[in-house]
Amino acid sequence: MGINCSLQDENGSTIKEEADSSNLMSRFVLHDNLGPYRLMKYLDPYGNSSFNQLQFDDLLRDLEMAKASSSAAEFKQYLSRVIRLVEEAKQSVHTYIKFIGD
Repeated sequence: MGINCSLQDENGSTIKEEADSSNLMSRFVLHDNLGPYRLMKYLDPYGNSSFNQLQFDDLLRDLEMAKASSSAAEFKQYLSRVIRLVEEAKQSVHTYIKFIGD
């Protein structure tokens, strides 16, 4: 199982979710050098990682950087969908992005 990305409200209810059924994010987190990433280096393929409004700009930067550095079309498409979720969360109050690992 991959690391799904969920847009959640303040109660932890899922508003939208992007499934990582091909383990794309898990493989990225486990096998890439994550040193340059501000927040993605904290993604846990075996647990959950949550980000709030104050972190969304850094998270978007990381996701764009990962997308630019990848040559895998399927991973780039997944990242594009995740970026849209974060951008949507950024436009609302009391929303969170949660990456849900195994």
